[in-house]
Amino acid sequence: MSGSDVKTFGWPGVGFLLLINLIAASLFFSPGTGDVGTWGTWIREMSAFGLVGGFVHSGTDYPPLALIILATVSRSADVFGTTVFLSLKCSLLIFLTATAATFYWFSRNLILTAVLEFSLILNSVALGYLDIYFAPFLIATFFLPSARTF
Repeated sequence: MSGSDVKTFGWPGVGFLLLINLIAASLFFSPGTGDVGTWGTWIREMSAFGLVGGFVHSGTDYPPLALIILATVSRSADVFGTTVFLSLKCSLLIFLTATAATFYWFSRNLILTAVLEFSLILNSVALGYLDIYFAPFLIATFFLPSARTF
Protein backbone atom coordinates (compact mmCIF):
# COMPACT_ATOMS: atom_id res chain seq x y z
CA MET A 1 0.00 0.00 0.00
CA SER A 2 1.51 3.32 -1.00
CA GLY A 3 1.41 6.52 1.07
CA SER A 4 -1.21 8.06 -1.19
CA ASP A 5 -3.53 5.07 -0.69
CA VAL A 6 -3.42 5.54 3.07
CA LYS A 7 -4.43 9.19 2.89
CA THR A 8 -7.36 8.83 0.52
CA PHE A 9 -10.83 9.57 1.79
CA GLY A 10 -12.87 6.39 1.88
CA TRP A 11 -16.12 5.13 3.30
CA PRO A 12 -14.47 2.41 5.42
CA GLY A 13 -12.48 5.11 7.21
CA VAL A 14 -15.60 7.22 7.71
CA GLY A 15 -17.47 4.19 9.04
CA PHE A 16 -14.64 3.37 11.43
CA LEU A 17 -14.56 6.96 12.68
CA LEU A 18 -18.35 6.94 13.18
CA LEU A 19 -18.07 3.70 15.14
CA ILE A 20 -15.45 5.28 17.39
CA ASN A 21 -17.72 8.30 17.93
CA LEU A 22 -20.62 6.01 18.84
CA ILE A 23 -18.41 4.29 21.40
CA ALA A 24 -17.50 7.70 22.83
CA ALA A 25 -21.17 8.69 22.98
CA SER A 26 -22.06 5.42 24.72
CA LEU A 27 -19.66 6.32 27.55
CA PHE A 28 -21.27 9.74 27.98
CA PHE A 29 -23.10 8.76 31.18
CA SER A 30 -20.25 6.86 32.82
CA PRO A 31 -19.58 8.30 36.28
CA GLY A 32 -15.87 8.85 35.76
CA THR A 33 -13.30 8.89 38.54
CA GLY A 34 -13.31 10.69 41.86
CA ASP A 35 -11.76 13.67 40.11
CA VAL A 36 -15.13 14.43 38.53
CA GLY A 37 -16.33 15.40 42.02
CA THR A 38 -13.34 17.71 42.32
CA TRP A 39 -14.24 19.36 39.01
CA GLY A 40 -17.79 19.79 40.34
CA THR A 41 -16.45 21.51 43.46
CA TRP A 42 -14.33 23.85 41.36
CA ILE A 43 -17.30 24.64 39.13
CA ARG A 44 -19.47 25.45 42.17
CA GLU A 45 -16.72 27.70 43.57
CA MET A 46 -16.45 29.57 40.28
CA SER A 47 -20.23 29.94 40.16
CA ALA A 48 -20.21 31.36 43.68
CA PHE A 49 -17.07 33.53 43.59
CA GLY A 50 -16.52 34.23 39.89
CA LEU A 51 -13.66 33.02 37.74
CA VAL A 52 -10.78 34.66 39.63
CA GLY A 53 -12.30 34.11 43.07
CA GLY A 54 -13.07 30.50 42.22
CA PHE A 55 -9.50 29.97 41.10
CA VAL A 56 -8.25 31.38 44.41
CA HIS A 57 -10.69 29.29 46.49
CA SER A 58 -9.92 26.09 44.61
CA GLY A 59 -6.27 26.13 45.66
CA THR A 60 -5.44 24.22 42.51
CA ASP A 61 -2.27 24.07 40.51
CA TYR A 62 -4.15 23.39 37.28
CA PRO A 63 -3.54 25.77 34.37
CA PRO A 64 -6.00 28.66 34.26
CA LEU A 65 -7.32 27.55 30.85
CA ALA A 66 -8.85 24.46 32.48
CA LEU A 67 -10.73 26.61 34.96
CA ILE A 68 -11.85 29.00 32.23
CA ILE A 69 -13.31 26.03 30.38
CA LEU A 70 -14.92 24.76 33.60
CA ALA A 71 -16.47 28.21 34.13
CA THR A 72 -17.87 27.94 30.61
CA VAL A 73 -19.19 24.48 31.50
CA SER A 74 -20.97 26.01 34.50
CA ARG A 75 -22.55 28.76 32.44
CA SER A 76 -23.60 26.40 29.67
CA ALA A 77 -25.29 24.16 32.25
CA ASP A 78 -27.28 27.19 33.42
CA VAL A 79 -28.12 28.30 29.88
CA PHE A 80 -29.25 24.88 28.65
CA GLY A 81 -30.88 23.85 31.92
CA THR A 82 -28.81 20.69 32.36
CA THR A 83 -26.74 19.38 35.20
CA VAL A 84 -23.12 20.37 35.56
CA PHE A 85 -22.16 16.71 35.09
CA LEU A 86 -23.85 16.52 31.67
CA SER A 87 -22.36 19.83 30.64
CA LEU A 88 -18.90 18.62 31.71
CA LYS A 89 -19.25 15.37 29.77
CA CYS A 90 -20.49 17.29 26.73
CA SER A 91 -17.45 19.58 26.88
CA LEU A 92 -15.15 16.55 27.08
CA LEU A 93 -16.87 15.02 24.05
CA ILE A 94 -16.59 18.30 22.14
CA PHE A 95 -12.86 18.55 22.88
CA LEU A 96 -12.37 14.89 21.97
CA THR A 97 -13.99 15.62 18.61
CA ALA A 98 -11.90 18.80 18.25
CA THR A 99 -8.76 16.77 18.95
CA ALA A 100 -9.69 14.28 16.24
CA ALA A 101 -10.54 17.09 13.82
CA THR A 102 -7.23 18.83 14.51
CA PHE A 103 -5.30 15.62 13.95
CA TYR A 104 -7.21 14.91 10.74
CA TRP A 105 -6.63 18.48 9.53
CA PHE A 106 -2.89 17.91 9.62
CA SER A 107 -2.63 14.18 8.81
CA ARG A 108 -5.53 13.71 6.35
CA ASN A 109 -5.69 10.08 7.50
CA LEU A 110 -9.09 8.91 8.74
CA ILE A 111 -7.85 5.57 10.07
CA LEU A 112 -5.09 7.14 12.19
CA THR A 113 -7.54 9.80 13.33
CA ALA A 114 -10.01 7.13 14.45
CA VAL A 115 -7.24 5.23 16.26
CA LEU A 116 -6.15 8.42 18.03
CA GLU A 117 -9.72 9.22 19.04
CA PHE A 118 -10.26 5.65 20.27
CA SER A 119 -7.10 5.84 22.37
CA LEU A 120 -8.33 9.04 24.04
CA ILE A 121 -11.91 7.96 24.80
CA LEU A 122 -11.10 6.27 28.10
CA ASN A 123 -9.07 9.18 29.44
CA SER A 124 -11.54 11.85 28.37
CA VAL A 125 -15.21 10.96 28.13
CA ALA A 126 -15.23 7.73 30.16
CA LEU A 127 -13.08 8.75 33.14
CA GLY A 128 -13.67 12.50 32.99
CA TYR A 129 -10.10 13.77 33.02
CA LEU A 130 -9.52 17.32 31.78
CA ASP A 131 -6.35 16.58 29.81
CA ILE A 132 -8.37 16.45 26.59
CA TYR A 133 -8.90 20.22 26.86
CA PHE A 134 -5.26 20.76 25.90
CA ALA A 135 -4.93 18.03 23.25
CA PRO A 136 -6.08 20.02 20.17
CA PHE A 137 -3.59 22.78 20.97
CA LEU A 138 -0.82 20.28 21.65
CA ILE A 139 -1.41 18.47 18.36
CA ALA A 140 -1.46 21.75 16.45
CA THR A 141 1.77 22.75 18.19
CA PHE A 142 3.48 19.58 17.00
CA PHE A 143 2.20 19.76 13.42
CA LEU A 144 2.41 23.49 12.65
CA PRO A 145 6.23 23.75 12.49
CA SER A 146 6.37 20.96 9.92
CA ALA A 147 3.49 22.44 7.92
CA ARG A 148 5.22 25.82 7.70
CA THR A 149 1.85 27.58 7.63
CA PHE A 150 2.37 29.90 10.56
